[in-house]
Amino acid sequence: MTFDRTAVDTAAPQLRNRPLRPREWSELIERDDVTSVSLEEGTLALVPTYGQLCLYFAFAGEEEGRTTFAELFAELAGDIEEDGWPYTRIDLVEMMNRIWVEPLLRDAEFRQHHEWMEFERRELGEDTAPPEIPEGYRMRRATEADHDAIIEIEAAAYEEDAAGEEAMRIRLEQAHWTGVLEQDGRVVGYAVNASAERNHVRILSLAVDSDEWGHGLGRVLAEAAAYQAASQGASRASVEINPAVGAAIRALRDAEFRPGRRGIEWRRPTDPALREELREGERRTGVKARFGNWR
Repeated sequence: MTFDRTAVDTAAPQLRNRPLRPREWSELIERDDVTSVSLEEGTLALVPTYGQLCLYFAFAGEEEGRTTFAELFAELAGDIEEDGWPYTRIDLVEMMNRIWVEPLLRDAEFRQHHEWMEFERRELGEDTAPPEIPEGYRMRRATEADHDAIIEIEAAAYEEDAAGEEAMRIRLEQAHWTGVLEQDGRVVGYAVNASAERNHVRILSLAVDSDEWGHGLGRVLAEAAAYQAASQGASRASVEINPAVGAAIRALRDAEFRPGRRGIEWRRPTDPALREELREGERRTGVKARFGNWR
């Protein structure tokens, strides 16, 4: 099989895991930091995205995806290991029919991680107001000295959905802006914004220390992130959250963010030992389901 490390014709009708326009797809795979591999039927691309290695696909249709996904991914697997990423992520965004692709992902040792929902705030502009900081708290721009505290808050707040320390450190290094809320000199919350692209700012992460939950600080941080996005000239800001976390939804709604598109994140650990551990755990779960927990 001869693989081409370039993309298929972007003008052709294609099925993608994210709803990218042909121009957006073309710009994506032409980036210097992206590795892509193609057959006539489609393309897979490894895209470093805010501290995570993300897998993107484009196929002419479902049948083409079924017949070539495994071959294309096998060609890319070595690149993942060489680059040293802890895991690979793929998002299935607003895909009405996932039946054809989910078995392919499982065969490639991806596991469904969690669902997410995008919340967005539109019509940002010069009249976007800054947040009102509650008495006893102070908001400031983060410094490198705050990074450890931010990573600790992210891990505790997101738990199994956390991006991870490595991803967060990269995000903090690449961020256009990171703001922190502090109380008596202790960081109790943060927000991280990317640079504006096409009048849009992605809020990469936002969280509050669990000891401070219930004080409305999530809304304050979301408003601060939106205000900073407006200061970049963006007209829209968005953030992805787990829809099962009701407190996060309430905080974003209070900050005038509204629901947008939905997706499902899948992850594949790079470490073979960890993948084997996951397989063994699933095997044991399957045995219990078949024979009962007494076994």
